[in-house]
Amino acid sequence: MEWLIDFIADWVLCKMQRRKGIRNVGNSGYVADQSWLIDFSAGLDIPICSHAKLVTQDAGKSESEIVTAMSELAPKFQYDPPVIQNTRSFRLLQLHPATSRNDILRFDLKTVSLDDRHFYDAISYTWDAQLLDVQALCEGRPFFITRNCQRILTTLRLEDRIRQVWIDQICINQSSLEDRSRNVANMGDIYRYPGNVIIWPGELDNKIKEFLFRISGDCRATVRECIEDPNAVSLKMFRGAMGFNYAGDIETDKKTYLEFVASPWFHRMWTFQEFVILYHDALYFLVDDALLSYMRFSTFEVQHVLPSSTVIIGLQTLKQALLGQLRRPENQSNNEWTLSSLLKHLIGRRCGDPRDQIFAILAALSALGPERKAADSFPFRLPDYSLPVSQVYEKTTLWALSEQKDVRILYLAAISTSEASRRHDLRNHCTSDLPSWVPDLQYLSYLDRPDHPGIMRPKKPLPKSKLTFEYVPSSRAIRLKGLICDTLQFIGTEFIPCGTDFVPPTLEVYFILGTWWSEMRAFAQQASGFSYTAERFLSIAKGSIHEDPPRNTPPKQCFQAFAEQYTHLAENVYNGGNFNAEVTIPDELKEFENEICDLTSLYHQTLLISEHGLIGTGLGDFQVGDKIAIAAGFDQLLILRAFGSHYQLIGHANMDGLMDGEAWLEDESKLMGIEIR
Repeated sequence: MEWLIDFIADWVLCKMQRRKGIRNVGNSGYVADQSWLIDFSAGLDIPICSHAKLVTQDAGKSESEIVTAMSELAPKFQYDPPVIQNTRSFRLLQLHPATSRNDILRFDLKTVSLDDRHFYDAISYTWDAQLLDVQALCEGRPFFITRNCQRILTTLRLEDRIRQVWIDQICINQSSLEDRSRNVANMGDIYRYPGNVIIWPGELDNKIKEFLFRISGDCRATVRECIEDPNAVSLKMFRGAMGFNYAGDIETDKKTYLEFVASPWFHRMWTFQEFVILYHDALYFLVDDALLSYMRFSTFEVQHVLPSSTVIIGLQTLKQALLGQLRRPENQSNNEWTLSSLLKHLIGRRCGDPRDQIFAILAALSALGPERKAADSFPFRLPDYSLPVSQVYEKTTLWALSEQKDVRILYLAAISTSEASRRHDLRNHCTSDLPSWVPDLQYLSYLDRPDHPGIMRPKKPLPKSKLTFEYVPSSRAIRLKGLICDTLQFIGTEFIPCGTDFVPPTLEVYFILGTWWSEMRAFAQQASGFSYTAERFLSIAKGSIHEDPPRNTPPKQCFQAFAEQYTHLAENVYNGGNFNAEVTIPDELKEFENEICDLTSLYHQTLLISEHGLIGTGLGDFQVGDKIAIAAGFDQLLILRAFGSHYQLIGHANMDGLMDGEAWLEDESKLMGIEIR
C-alpha cells in the first residue's frame, strides 16, 4: 500500500510543479509519516487517498499556499440549486472556525427562510472593483473572492464555533441574473433584522484609526462579544453614545472626519439602504479586530460637525446620522418618501451596475414606510437585470409620476439633461437612448457636487392642482396638461460657488445678487416695453439671506440691514426710480467671509427674464427662445425647447419672479397637451 501512496503523492507533486512552480525536492519532498502532516483530504474534494500526507521540506510553502496549489485539481464550487426558487428564502454563510489568521477560509452555504428568525451578521462593505483572486473553500471546493471579502471574513471568524454571516459576494450567485434579481428583492428584509450590521469602511491609515478609537472610547466590542451577548453590547453602546463627552482638537478631528467619510463605503448606493433599513442600533464599524459603535460616531458628527456648516459636499450633505432618525417605520409613510426625495440626497452615490441606482432605492422605499403595500405597485416585481438600463430608468420614472404623483422627478431629469450637455468629461457615463423627461441617474452619480441643493425648494407649498399626464408608447413621450406661457429673452449668469472648502464664503451670495442686478439693469435699458417687477427680485434677495442665522454668524440685524437696502432700492425702481442705485454691504458682514449663509436656493441658478419681466432663477442649459411652460401639479416652471410638434425638457425655474407659488389658470379650457420626448 505504501508504494501506492508514494505514487499518488508523486503524481500530485508533478501537477503542482507545472501549475504553481513548486520545485521537485526528490524523494525527501514528501513523506507518509503522519507526524509531519497537512491533511488535504479534509478540506479538498480531490482524488487523494485519505491517508496521503504531503509536505515540501525546503519549498517554504504555507498551508494556504499548498492548498491553493492542490485545489486547482478539484472542481470549483457550483451553487445547487443555482437559483433559489422560493422567493422568501436566502442563503446564509456558515463560517468555519480557525485558530490562525493564516488558515484558509472555509465555509458552507445554508438556505433558510426569511419568515424564520436567524441570528447572523449582515456585512455592509464595497467591492472596490477588486478582482476575485483570493481562494477560499466553500463546501470543500475552490471559491474565489475579493481581498476585501477575505479580510472581513478572516477577522470575523471565531476559534471554536461556526459564525453565521450574510455577505452578498458569496450568498448570491453572482453569475446568475435570476438569482441576483431574487436576492436583491429580499435585501430589505435581509438587512432589516440581522443580529448585527457590520460596516467594513476599507483599509484605513493610522491617523483615522486613532481618531475612531479615541472618539469611540469604551463604545467598542470584540467580534466574539457581539455573538455571545449581543443585547448587552447594544445596551453598552447606547449608554456610551448618550454619555459622550468629547475631548480633543476639534479642528484637527474635523479634517480627519472628512478624510474618513471620503472612504468608498460612504459614497455607494447600496450602503445607504443597508444603513437606513436596519430596525435596531446594532451597527458597528469593523476596524482592525474591534467593532466600534456607529452611534458614538454619529454623536460626534451631530454635535461637532453639523453645527459648523449647512452646506457639506458629498456624504456630508447626506448626513447618515440624521437619516438614522428616519429608520423607524412608524415615523414615516411611503407618501412622504417619494423617489425624488430620496434621490435628492443620494445623487453622487455610485453602483457597479447602473440599474442598481433604481433597485437599491426601491428597496429603501419599501422599508421606510409603515406598510409594505407600496412595494406591490413597484414597476418591478423582482429587480430584472436582463433589462437595458434605459428601460429600467424609464419604467421607474413612469411609476413615480403615476403612482406617487412625484413631479419633482422631472426636475432631476432637467438637471441630468443640462449637465450632460456641458460636462463633456463625463460623457462616457451617460445612458444612451433616454427621453429628456427621464433622469439619467448613472450620469448624475458622477457629478462632482453630489447633493444638488437646487433640485427642489421644499419651503414652497405643493400646488393645489393635480398632475395630469399620459404616456405615449409609440414616441416614448409624456403628455402633460399645461400651457406654453412665455419665451426666454435674457439669460443671466449662473451662480457657481467658488469656495473650495465645504463652508462657502458668505459674500458669494451678495456678489451674485449684485451681478444679477446689473444684468437686469442692462436688459431693461435695451429692451423696449420691458415691464420689470422689482419686488419679485427682492424676494430672491430676501430668500437668500438666512432668516435666523445659526451660531457664530453676524448679528441678525446685520442681515436685516442688508435686506432693508434691497427693499429701499426695489421701492425706488418700482416707484419710477432708476437702476443706477447701488447696494452697500455692511462692514460687519465683510468680516465674516467664511461664515454660514443659506445659499441652497441659489446654487447653480441662472437669472431668467422674458419680455414680460423677471421669470425667476432656473437650472438648465438655456438658450434665448426657449419656451416657458406651466403644468398641472408642478410648483416650478418647465423650460422646454421646441422640435416641431413636440418639446424636449431643458430645465426648470423657481417661480421667484412674475409668479410666486403656484401658477395656474382659472379657465382650464385654455390648457393643452404638451408632449415632451
